[in-house]
Amino acid sequence: MAKPIEPTPVLEGKNAENFLEQTRIEESAVNPKKAKFLHECFDIYQKFKV
Repeated sequence: MAKPIEPTPVLEGKNAENFLEQTRIEESAVNPKKAKFLHECFDIYQKFKV
């Protein structure tokens, strides 16, 4: 029997910033819909970060 999958932890603070820097949204070779979604996520993060 398989083990249950544990939830993925949410990135916060410096870890989230490092992740966003490493993804390089502007330089990524993703479709425009996904790039737009990532930009929206980044904008929301910027508004709510402490």
